[in-house]
Amino acid sequence: MNNIKRTFKGYLIDFLIVFMGIVLSFFIDSRIKLYEQIENKDTLLREFLLKIDEDTDQLEKIQVILARCMESSELLIDDFYNKNLSEDNLANEYLYLTQNTGISFFPQRGIYEQMLSSGNFELIQSKDLQLSLAKIYEHYADRNSAVNQAIDNFFTSSFHNMYNDIVVISEPSADNKVIYSGSRVKFYDIADTYYNSRQAPFFYSQSQSLIRFYSDLMENYAQSFKELKILIKEELRD
Repeated sequence: MNNIKRTFKGYLIDFLIVFMGIVLSFFIDSRIKLYEQIENKDTLLREFLLKIDEDTDQLEKIQVILARCMESSELLIDDFYNKNLSEDNLANEYLYLTQNTGISFFPQRGIYEQMLSSGNFELIQSKDLQLSLAKIYEHYADRNSAVNQAIDNFFTSSFHNMYNDIVVISEPSADNKVIYSGSRVKFYDIADTYYNSRQAPFFYSQSQSLIRFYSDLMENYAQSFKELKILIKEELRD
């Protein structure tokens, strides 16, 4: 009987040892996987910092162009009522405004989508960082698309009516520093009735409204990128 008890105790001890070994093995394995996931998350965040710098450079150039578009619209409105621009300058300002008002900013969102699909987004400890990422790559993205659509709709419905008042033919210019492409005036035709047009001041005024709206969004992007970089660096230090 004692031998049976000892045998049972021996089996029980062996079972507990094996069981604890399995549990410990699973625990160690899960910790290793978690550590690897955190390392991958941190790697993606470090890559994020590089992409943010690239997007910020692009954003700054777009902000310069939008500011120049606003200047063109103001000059064109002032000229319409005061006739203080030469025809050459009028054509140049008109070309710049019409070619650049619709410029768009599209931040690189590949890493953000990768973090979502891989589950790394949930590993971010800072809730502020999670909210900041969602704000930029979800909320601002929706606003960006809406404004771009509004600009496209405006140009579709209004721009083609301007041909009765002014036509400017352009050609490529290697000296123009616009982000994507540059043009200069090749030929223009300004109607004798241009300064009696109702379409021209409406077109310039509405262009201003869209430029302001998009410039405000770009400023929001710029500020949010600064905050995002700070939050990412804090996350990487933890």
